[in-house]
Amino acid sequence: SRNKNFGERRSVDMGIHYYEANIYRYGDKYKAVYMKRYQADELYVKKEFEKDSPLEDGKLKNNISRAKSRILALGLCNEWDFFCTFTLDKQKYDRSDLKAWHKDFAQWIRNDRKKSGFDFKYILIPEPHKDGAWHMHGLVRGYDWDSLLGFDPKVHPVKLVRKGYRYHPGILERFGFNSYGRIRNQEAVTRYLLKYITKAMAKINMELGNYLFYA
Repeated sequence: SRNKNFGERRSVDMGIHYYEANIYRYGDKYKAVYMKRYQADELYVKKEFEKDSPLEDGKLKNNISRAKSRILALGLCNEWDFFCTFTLDKQKYDRSDLKAWHKDFAQWIRNDRKKSGFDFKYILIPEPHKDGAWHMHGLVRGYDWDSLLGFDPKVHPVKLVRKGYRYHPGILERFGFNSYGRIRNQEAVTRYLLKYITKAMAKINMELGNYLFYA
């Protein structure tokens, strides 16, 4: 959760300065973020950023930092049921077109919500294979465990069966392989997700104009 508790504005020689403090709660932990805004310099700052390459190292690091901070906040401030992995089936989908996948996936969720009544929520981090294909890791909520199907040891990897993972038949049919595992420690699994936000992953996504995560 986030509360904007106070703000202050004062006039100085160089223009109007804005101050903002945000208080974040992560379970029983709190984080205060203090920011100073410069309204008078807004156009100048925008102009300078437009000169920079979109993959400038400083901007890349900043995007990674902001993405990790946001994922941590979403992961710890909400209740999640499962850790999930999605892999796009090349026989059913263009595995290299992440934007098209997300558009279709969001529409599929809206349709499924109307049909099943489940309020599906997610945080998904896209990770590229070496061949350019995408798969996702993340946290989900909104489905009953009994609505998911167990893996068949005659068909699926034995480790998925032994660990008790399940899959969503609708997502399997439309997009491809998926697996769900129950979350035992929400803070640990949220921090584990952050390892997928790497510099190489972020650079590829920024080059393609993709988001670093979807939520």
